[in-house]
Amino acid sequence: MSASLKRKYKKRYTRTEEVSPDRARALLATMVDNNRPITLSRVKKYARKMKKEGVWKSTSQGLIIDWFGRLGNGMHRLLAVIESGVTIEVDVTYGEDPANFVIWDKGKERTLNDDMVIAEVVYPKESARLYRVYLDLQQTGPTKYISFGHRKSVSHEDAIVWAQEHAASLTHVIERCRRKEWRRVLRPPAAFMGLYYWLYERSPKEADLFFSLLITGAPTKGHPVYQLRESLDQLVIDRMRGETIPRFLYAALVFKAWNAYMARKEVKQIWFDPGDEKFPTLTTRSRR
Repeated sequence: MSASLKRKYKKRYTRTEEVSPDRARALLATMVDNNRPITLSRVKKYARKMKKEGVWKSTSQGLIIDWFGRLGNGMHRLLAVIESGVTIEVDVTYGEDPANFVIWDKGKERTLNDDMVIAEVVYPKESARLYRVYLDLQQTGPTKYISFGHRKSVSHEDAIVWAQEHAASLTHVIERCRRKEWRRVLRPPAAFMGLYYWLYERSPKEADLFFSLLITGAPTKGHPVYQLRESLDQLVIDRMRGETIPRFLYAALVFKAWNAYMARKEVKQIWFDPGDEKFPTLTTRSRR
């Protein structure tokens, strides 16, 4: 938030106002820059109702102005006022804490990505997807495989706090994974960003080297990263043939390769058989 902003409203209060097209334009000019994208169909729907006398109803969900005098929600309604050319009656709340913006206006429910954008998280889309993988990895054990994005609910507030607290490391991992040559190898992208970050938390230097070798190619056959790349390339071929690859398989292969890499062991192959093996547990040892 800009340091130049000065608090305009000391207390929160609500009053009923008539909002004309000119007033709507003035309010929209103060709108928080990172509001969600405009849905034109929604604007036109509201405008049609406003044009029909007695159809548009004012409700307790009014407009919200934060304590710096910026419009926090109500964008679609104000655009509809301009589109329709009519004046409507609406409750306007002044002096709202801008930190509450993430929980306002749930008429059209925001996605985690939407709320990451609002909270000014760097790389909101990637951070939102990575966070889901991160939660899955937290709950993975020897007999419980990763669901990778199949969880039913995610706390947006917790995700935003997490992304803000780990902004530097997330930016480092995401920017590397966004490189063209990396994107060709790290597929599915969200899964591998999450795995990279998971390893980076445990050993940043080794995680960077591990994934660099995965992209550029480990020097010798028998090197665990070399064998991991061989297995991942085979999975690409399998997917092209129409086979369905379970998401947990990618994590299991990366974990097995990482454990061998950290132990400086040569391996003949990197593979995982869920029917005969327990899900691998990451080693916490440093490389010898």
